[in-house]
Amino acid sequence: ENAVGRLWWFFTLPIALVLWATLPDVRRPERHTVTYAMGGFVGSIIWIGMFSFCMVDWATLVSNTLGVPVAVAGLTVLAAGTSVP
Repeated sequence: ENAVGRLWWFFTLPIALVLWATLPDVRRPERHTVTYAMGGFVGSIIWIGMFSFCMVDWATLVSNTLGVPVAVAGLTVLAAGTSVP
């Protein structure tokens, strides 16, 4: 592993720990049930909503700081989001 890989691991560790603590690990054999699958699905939808809200809020903050219209920043984020799946 190189320095960039370690830096990326360190940078993403907080997000990985929070997701690990809040979402069930459905890969474990004793958790191959509909209840765990639905819990993981609903939890994932909640996290996607929270991340989306934060992304919009941060884009608004940066656009206001740089003096860029919010609509332009929103379209830029939308274009980037649909181009990099």
